[in-house]
Amino acid sequence: MEDVVVTGEFEPTSAEKAVHEVKVIDAEQIQTMGFQQLDEVLEQQLNLRVNQDPSLGAGLTMQGIGGNNVQIMIDGVPVIGRLDGNIDISQLPLYNVERVEIVQGAMSNRYGTNAAGGVINLITKKNDGAEWSVTTQNQWENVGLLSNTLGLSGRLGRVMLSGSVFRYKSQLFSDDSLRSSQSMWNPKEQIGGDAQFKYYGKKSLEFGISVRYFDELVRDLGEVKRPQFEPYSFDQYFYTRRIDPRAHLKFDMGRKHKFNSVTAFNLYDRVSENRRIDFENDSNYVLADGQDTSKFTTLLNRTIVTAKYGNRWKAEYGLETQYETGAGDRIIDSSSTPINETRMMNIAGWVGAQYMPNERWTIQPSVRVGWNSRFDHPVLPSIKAVYRGDKNLIVRAGYAQGFRAPDLKEQYFEFVDVNHDIHGNPNLEAETSHNAYIAVERELLTNEAHRALVRGRIFYNYIENQITLAQTAPLYYEYINVGRLWTDGINAELDYKLYDDFTFLFGAGYTRAKSFWDELTEPTEYIGTVDLNLQATYVIPKIETNVTLNFRYFGKQGNYFLSDEVLTLNEQSPYNMTHLSFSRGFWNNRVFVSVGAKNLFDIQTVEVSQVSNSTHSPGGAQLVSWGRSYFIKLNMSLGPEYRN
Repeated sequence: MEDVVVTGEFEPTSAEKAVHEVKVIDAEQIQTMGFQQLDEVLEQQLNLRVNQDPSLGAGLTMQGIGGNNVQIMIDGVPVIGRLDGNIDISQLPLYNVERVEIVQGAMSNRYGTNAAGGVINLITKKNDGAEWSVTTQNQWENVGLLSNTLGLSGRLGRVMLSGSVFRYKSQLFSDDSLRSSQSMWNPKEQIGGDAQFKYYGKKSLEFGISVRYFDELVRDLGEVKRPQFEPYSFDQYFYTRRIDPRAHLKFDMGRKHKFNSVTAFNLYDRVSENRRIDFENDSNYVLADGQDTSKFTTLLNRTIVTAKYGNRWKAEYGLETQYETGAGDRIIDSSSTPINETRMMNIAGWVGAQYMPNERWTIQPSVRVGWNSRFDHPVLPSIKAVYRGDKNLIVRAGYAQGFRAPDLKEQYFEFVDVNHDIHGNPNLEAETSHNAYIAVERELLTNEAHRALVRGRIFYNYIENQITLAQTAPLYYEYINVGRLWTDGINAELDYKLYDDFTFLFGAGYTRAKSFWDELTEPTEYIGTVDLNLQATYVIPKIETNVTLNFRYFGKQGNYFLSDEVLTLNEQSPYNMTHLSFSRGFWNNRVFVSVGAKNLFDIQTVEVSQVSNSTHSPGGAQLVSWGRSYFIKLNMSLGPEYRN
């Protein structure tokens, strides 16, 4: 069964026929490996690296480009609430995700800001079955992780209703006064849910309303002081809340035109508190000036009309309006009332055409123009082409310009105390970028027993006018447009299938990058890193059990950073992540069981060293995982056949 993709395409189409090279990770893969959050899934993909921080969460790089240039979306709607430029992808649970679609390379032409490096689109389950069903997903891991989900869905004539709730708890050590064996991983608890109403009318009419809620508490537990007499500690609490209602409308405008519109409101707020915990009397309180609050909202409307003109031409016309607000103790906008609130509006439109001169060629040019209330919106051209030759040869190539708008924090953030003097810059301009790629796919072998194909890809990215936090005066730091970044790389994959019993995917990639900070420093040298991944599944026929192995190797990675106008190179040692699972469905797949082990080699930290004149000196360690863990997953469905 072919994967159907929607990200970046004029209409839903199979992955093989898509103009873009779309990587699909489906729900079966996610559930089999016991992955619960997006960071676990992305960690297994070539060209993607996940960076863990106990307080800020899980960030991302794609093709050597930081997460502030990677657009994370849920059903095409951007996720808001970035910390240090990154969406915390560990805050995106996968219990209701049908598949994850990944497109690497500039997609700003279609999805606007933050998509210069690529997009990751979480496609939620549609629950369009005719019968009512109750589903539950439960997972336990021996290191102190527990998650539970309960869902209900069904139809009443032309109306589809669904809803679900979830809870996730991660606590790797005790939080009482006995914190001697404290883990570096902070205790975390997440709760949330979603509800959906969808109406199917005549002539392909579809109208839907949905809402998603998420709440998280992360506790950074401090050292216990005076453990023998009235012990106490200073802890940090981080509260995050997301509320995301949306509505969509689809219908056919005659035989040649289709209308698709989505309106979404996103709310994100984060509160950090410094608390004193008194263990003897079991009390706690927030310290004076120990609370910081930030709140961001986005109102988005994206309307797209697609048209078909004969057998060779298709067109897409899009209009997007986005209104953002930000408020917080450290937001200072002197032009706004009140001064701790700010806002920004962006309106953009794009036109795309798809020309198929014959069965082999598809050519897709497009251009995006826009207006922004704070900065000049660049014109963004793009052209993509696909050639389909003999023996299932597919060649894709493309060039696109991307951009990233300065976010409200970069424009209006103010943080001044004894140790900090950091200022936003309301005069920032948008970053602009250039992306080019060539991707080749060819089938080597196909018959009743075997299917083998190879894929290859080369890519190039250049980002200019990059927004950088730079020292512009003694002890004074400000965001300015000065940085530049170059990345390029090559990937190769072998995909093999033997009947339905054995599948094997092996990939290798090499990515290199160099940076330029400011006029006082020279551009860095190119630094390269090697990636490997392997995914293999074997079905044991007699017991109908899947054995799945996932392996990812992260090569040595270098990163330059600027300190006191001196460039320093840090090198992170290589490491791997290896997971093994056994899974099986029972009772026509209404019961699904998976057991396994994650991080078989118990990798927890990797060494980071500083390089100077070809010599290495210790520079600390980087957290990558909490170590080896064993999990049991049990999913049940009371209703039709379970489909993960």
